[in-house]
Amino acid sequence: MVGGRYTARVLEPSPPAIAAPPFFADDPCARACDDERLVVSPVGTGDLSYAQLVAEREDPSFTAFCRRHWLAAHPRLGPRPPTWERTVVEYGALATDVLAPWRARAVGVPGARGLRITEGGLGTPFVPGERQLRLDTGVLVLQRAGEADGFVPDMVAEAAEVVGLDAPALGASPAARHERLVLDPAGCRALADWLWFATLVLETLRARTGGRWPVIIDPDHLDVVARIGADQIRAISDPPGFVGVDGRRVLDHEELEGRDDHVDAALDVLLVALAGSG
Repeated sequence: MVGGRYTARVLEPSPPAIAAPPFFADDPCARACDDERLVVSPVGTGDLSYAQLVAEREDPSFTAFCRRHWLAAHPRLGPRPPTWERTVVEYGALATDVLAPWRARAVGVPGARGLRITEGGLGTPFVPGERQLRLDTGVLVLQRAGEADGFVPDMVAEAAEVVGLDAPALGASPAARHERLVLDPAGCRALADWLWFATLVLETLRARTGGRWPVIIDPDHLDVVARIGADQIRAISDPPGFVGVDGRRVLDHEELEGRDDHVDAALDVLLVALAGSG
């Protein structure tokens, strides 16, 4: 979408796969590049921002692309639907028992379980073979290079079997492994918006404060997690929608709903909280 003129940084994983420690994944805050192109970034570490490109181009399709990927012209957070909590439970079961173990096995590192934001919700970074497993608005998608196969899982155990995981690889889940999944589209979209919002805010916070470790989605809790120095910031999905700094609740979903300045407002609150913690 940037026409090869820039080195593009985005929030979601992108190929090619990175098989080197410590992250085994691309870094949205990375500044260095291997050519002389300018870096365009959503988190302030580039030569210019996507917001600048949106204003410069005045191209509706480009603006829509940036909005969908939370690069600029960010969507508002709407009220959480009644199915939010069930969606968190079901996405959490799939994250814990399917996405995370699939990633750990694919890279051969048992501890490499952290997930990342993807267009429809959450998924793994790309792994060797240009493969990625992700949840896209309730559809489990296995991508291999340019080809993607998707299906709507009825049960967690079925999803694990389809992607080649054996039953012993499954861990304890918040949802029963053989209960039917509902995966309501409204709940999936609302949860995805929250995960996108939290990823953007925490990666921007990390860029501003020099945090080393990229933001991940914790598959065991479905929280978006950043480490800034000695502080841990978590955007908690369940109980519904709040941000905490070292266990202190500092920001709620309701405070951000319907606002155009939600990203800046969240950053202001978190910077104050971090300053207060020293």
